[in-house]
Amino acid sequence: DEDEDSVEGARKFKFASLKSCKRTMEKSLRSYAGDSSLVVDVTRQTMVFMDVETLTRCFALIAADETVQILKVKNWLHPSFDSSFSAGYRHVLLNCLIRAQDGFSETLGVEGFLVELQLTLECFFRLKVEQGHKRYVNFRNLRGE
Repeated sequence: DEDEDSVEGARKFKFASLKSCKRTMEKSLRSYAGDSSLVVDVTRQTMVFMDVETLTRCFALIAADETVQILKVKNWLHPSFDSSFSAGYRHVLLNCLIRAQDGFSETLGVEGFLVELQLTLECFFRLKVEQGHKRYVNFRNLRGE
């Protein structure tokens, strides 16, 4: 499900399904010695941008939002990132904690949720959806992740 122009400045907002139980267990065993509490990308979304400037503005808005606490940032767009680690794919990945704000988060039942938000560029997103993710999964499996 992609909703064009649903977020100001974003080209696409990709609503992903929840990570499957099978993949969550696999990741827990492969990457975290069986500690499933360390798997923080069960709920994940992708925002797609046409340029780095707009992506950067969005990141700044998220960082300034009092209802979101950024716990971790992986900047795979940085020139020093070795893209051979990701089979060439690049994005900015945020692990965020949803905080209470005027009872709204509690009402929705999302206070304290950990979510993963991927900020990416259109050129990388196209590669991902055109069989790229399948290649990445194969690459990840070969690495045992």
